[in-house]
Amino acid sequence: MLLGTWFAAIGTVSAVAVALWLARTQNRPSLSVRVTYGSILIVGLPTSPAPQYLSIRVVNDGFRDVVIQGVLWKVGFMGRGRFIQIPPLPPLAPQLPHRLPPGDSANFLFERSSFEKNAENLRDALARQPLRPLIGDRVSAGVHISGGEEFLAHPDEEVMKWLRRTDTDAKLPTGTAP
Repeated sequence: MLLGTWFAAIGTVSAVAVALWLARTQNRPSLSVRVTYGSILIVGLPTSPAPQYLSIRVVNDGFRDVVIQGVLWKVGFMGRGRFIQIPPLPPLAPQLPHRLPPGDSANFLFERSSFEKNAENLRDALARQPLRPLIGDRVSAGVHISGGEEFLAHPDEEVMKWLRRTDTDAKLPTGTAP
């Protein structure tokens, strides 16, 4: 008789713990972010001069709508260097603030040439990090939503190569290794 009471008590406590965990996780926003370079190919047009873009893609993995308020970059240990990036007008990016329903995605496209021309402050902030030799490159990009939360991801390797490149690397002839 006593053993059955113990099993009932453990079952009740377990059920309450699972219910609280589910209630907490299902109500929280969940976004996936990917930062990469890419090209837009249009069927029927020549592919050789396809324009290059920096893409910040956001997918709502949660169970409720979120409102994206802006795009940002963080640089350095603990993300102390912060940069707000103004997205271009539609059709290259959705109008902000942007409501993102569950399962939907938003893609913020920045022309690669204009991004690289205007992101020198970002590269300078990365180069000035005092602990960079010890902790590596700490760069992330993503979005912030109306609840004040930020969802960030590390850029892919091609974007990081450009961010790590120094001014002397940029002046080398093509095909020359630094």
